[in-house]
Amino acid sequence: MRRVAIFTDVHGLIEPLEAILKDIKDRGIKEIYSLGDNIGTGPSPNLVIDMLKENNVVSVAGNQEYYITIGVSPFLNYFNKGKIDNRNWIYKELSKENLEYVNSLPSSIDLTIGSKKIALCHFANDTRIDYILHSTWTYQDEIKLGGKAYLQFNYTNSSEQKKDIIKNKDNKKAFYDGFRSSYKDPLFNGKSPFEYDYVFQGHVHFKSKVISPTTIFYTVGMAYYKNNMATYIILEENNNDILIKEVYVTFNREKLLDRVRKSDLPDKALINKFLRW
Repeated sequence: MRRVAIFTDVHGLIEPLEAILKDIKDRGIKEIYSLGDNIGTGPSPNLVIDMLKENNVVSVAGNQEYYITIGVSPFLNYFNKGKIDNRNWIYKELSKENLEYVNSLPSSIDLTIGSKKIALCHFANDTRIDYILHSTWTYQDEIKLGGKAYLQFNYTNSSEQKKDIIKNKDNKKAFYDGFRSSYKDPLFNGKSPFEYDYVFQGHVHFKSKVISPTTIFYTVGMAYYKNNMATYIILEENNNDILIKEVYVTFNREKLLDRVRKSDLPDKALINKFLRW
């Protein structure tokens, strides 16, 4: 039976990642994926990337990786001084080899498990060019209201989006770096997310399952769950479908808090917010 482990949004926190990877190893699972945002916010970007490489984790790029590779200009509506300072600190902290690793990450990965077509991505809207209009916040609002949250993914790789990319990809201003990146490496290889049976994504930070007529959009949730708990999922091949198992593991929270306190990360407000969950 094929088994696949998936986690997301480690955000530079090495202790939850250690616990997740140990549990995966103890279960004998060798096929491991990350849905991005491996770095950003937390104090251990190099340790996290080194551990991903040591454990043969295959990862996509999240918006935190894109802050490093294409810069903050496409995301400025979201950034404040503290976030920019943290991004610059992470950029300087990363080793040359780990910068190359971050630059090598694709926007999405296609899998086939049994008869099911599966996409792995950070978010089913392309954050490089669509960070505000169809965002994690609009998605969460629709979930809370009981609406059809998946409808915002209609824009992804639509004819309208493709026209927007073509129109903006040759603009030399830094704000348009996201359009150039998306043109070179389109999300889902240019396909609609509704061509898949399952789309597994991160970015939203809490687990959810949104079902469209064709596709199940499963949000895995941030690796740091709360208190001293971390989380990931296991996919198991099951006849013509897959089983999704949510896993929760404990980690050394005091060690994590001590590492954050001793770090010279410029602005610890956001990571401290996570740690108060």
